[in-house]
Amino acid sequence: MKRCLGLLTIAMVLLTVTGIGTAQGYRDGDYEAAAGFGAGMTILLIIIGVLMIVSMWKIFTKAGKPGWASIIPIYNFVVMLQIAQKPEWWIILMFIPFVNIIIAIIIALAI
Repeated sequence: MKRCLGLLTIAMVLLTVTGIGTAQGYRDGDYEAAAGFGAGMTILLIIIGVLMIVSMWKIFTKAGKPGWASIIPIYNFVVMLQIAQKPEWWIILMFIPFVNIIIAIIIALAI
């Protein structure tokens, strides 16, 4: 986890230093700066998404579950509940706003 956070920090610093991740110099009609900001954010989101998939895949395989289950929406929550040894009916709680944040924290701590 620390390694993933380190990689994420490095990516954010690189995007900021190169100016891709910021909209500095944006004025009326200066759409290139805004486009650079959008491109930088897209790259950052792709990096975060890949990082999340890789880390969940590793967690699932270490727990003896199939790694492909980490990329299937909703089913990955069911598998995480199994890994955390929590009741599977908690999946319903993941659809309730604000409750889902608490449940996600409990599952993360249990894993």
